Amino acid sequence: MRRRLTYLKQRVVPYLRRYGLPATAAAAAVAAVICFLSGAVTPGCLFCGAAAGIAAGIGIRHFVRRLRRRQELSVEWLSHYLRKRGFYPETDRDGDLLVRIEGMKYVLHLDERYFELHIGFGRKRSDLNHKLLSRMAQEVMNSTRMVKILVRPDAILFSIECLQRRKSEFAEFFDSYIRILKYAVSEHTRRYNEAVEQLRQEARRRYEEEELTRRFADYQGKDVVN
Repeated sequence: MRRRLTYLKQRVVPYLRRYGLPATAAAAAVAAVICFLSGAVTPGCLFCGAAAGIAAGIGIRHFVRRLRRRQELSVEWLSHYLRKRGFYPETDRDGDLLVRIEGMKYVLHLDERYFELHIGFGRKRSDLNHKLLSRMAQEVMNSTRMVKILVRPDAILFSIECLQRRKSEFAEFFDSYIRILKYAVSEHTRRYNEAVEQLRQEARRRYEEEELTRRFADYQGKDVVN
């Protein structure tokens, strides 16, 4: 038994590393078939059959893994897919893809376990209410669930993070991700503008009340009541 284990360690394992598991499974299966057809049912024949079964199982698993890796997203495939759609992406210094869709620039970031789709807007106006922007961002995130919104002093960022890594799934849902991001941007803008208008109306009402109070204060002490 020790000799066989030593043989496996010294001869079989290097063979596996060099030629791959599927080739090993095929060689072991052929050896087992030859032994069976020759009628020599020996311990060696049984050993070859067992080895063939184990190696075949491992080989199939290895093949499935390689097939899954081929189906996973890559920056090259994403760039090719977007070019076929007519978007012509560019790669930045971090390896992310920059793509312009309907006049809006999106950033596509690919990680080992997920991908992210971003869109951002600079805050050029200093009169924007930061607290109100953050509150509306939280409301939109609670309603959409999929979108994350980050309010920074210089920009507002919208992003979708997805654990899907297969090419077919990305191609199927890419347009949906774009629509969801657009909806989140428009919804955040709408809610913010409505909240700002409500604050303006409240401020106007307070001003009118204060102005009326000041004007009618001049009539204190005068008999002006009928």
